Amino acid sequence: MAVERAAVFDRAFDDAAAREQVFEQFRGAARNGLAKGAEAVIPAGGIVMTLLADAGIHEIDGAPVVNGLLALAKIGELAAGLRALTGQFTSKRLTYAPPTGPLLADIRRAYGEHIYPGRR
Repeated sequence: MAVERAAVFDRAFDDAAAREQVFEQFRGAARNGLAKGAEAVIPAGGIVMTLLADAGIHEIDGAPVVNGLLALAKIGELAAGLRALTGQFTSKRLTYAPPTGPLLADIRRAYGEHIYPGRR
């Protein structure tokens, strides 16, 4: 999209012409991606996602427009639900394992001994 945020995006909430300009730019960019084989459209930026959702634009030419703000909220609900059911949601292995040894000691010096209780 070639719309400048300061010039158009903020006005699009109150100005129908500015809003339609954003929508036309979005539709053009989406159709360009779809022509190259995209199966879905994910708008970049919360303002565009909010404008599209407010206008009820959830698909372009049969392809879903994925609203990242709504998707993030639903993932949060999913994470809370899975944790309630299983006691876990994130891995505690490898990359997500709690720190140990010298790194844990450094973290506790900075943030307090209460960090990562039960870890050594």
